[in-house]
Amino acid sequence: MTATPDHPSPDVAALAAPQWWAGAEPAGRPAVVRAIGGPFLAMAITVVGWVLTGDGGGDSPWLVAVLAQGVLVASYIWVCRWLTDACGVAQRRSPLLRTVQPWHIWAFWWFPLAGLWLPYVLVRDTARSTLPGRGVRVLVGLWWVCFVLGLHRYVALPRMSPPVHVVATVLAALAWSRIVVVIQRSQTVTAAPSTVES
Repeated sequence: MTATPDHPSPDVAALAAPQWWAGAEPAGRPAVVRAIGGPFLAMAITVVGWVLTGDGGGDSPWLVAVLAQGVLVASYIWVCRWLTDACGVAQRRSPLLRTVQPWHIWAFWWFPLAGLWLPYVLVRDTARSTLPGRGVRVLVGLWWVCFVLGLHRYVALPRMSPPVHVVATVLAALAWSRIVVVIQRSQTVTAAPSTVES
């Protein structure tokens, strides 16, 4: 069927349809606090495990191990909720993220092998769309390298005290908090006066 003004082609109609990010607003303060606090709690648990065992936390007491798993799950949920809002606002400004759907934000972390790259690209493009500049890209790169090293405590890395994964987890939490702050600040300043807290 030939496209007409009354009957546009499917591609044009799809582009004209409302997108999930069309009404996105910057996250509210509680969501920001949780998105920063989750990784910091994970960092604290990691450091406590190292202090108690002296070997990187691999044989932490069961209570510390259970708390660590709970904190990781909560941190994942809080970070993804904030990132969904931030990504939605960024999509309104830049075509970098126009193909991203909310489920991507939650699922990218779990893809075998690709999970070592896709979340970094998502956060990098959200940051670039919000606050262009080389500085924020370097910050995101530092966060992701430290995040991956922090997760993989049993890879063959030189032994040191504190262990590599403990140092990496601390640096990742610090870098992540800065990323959240700069993205949130930029999106809030340029947003409409009315924002919805989540």
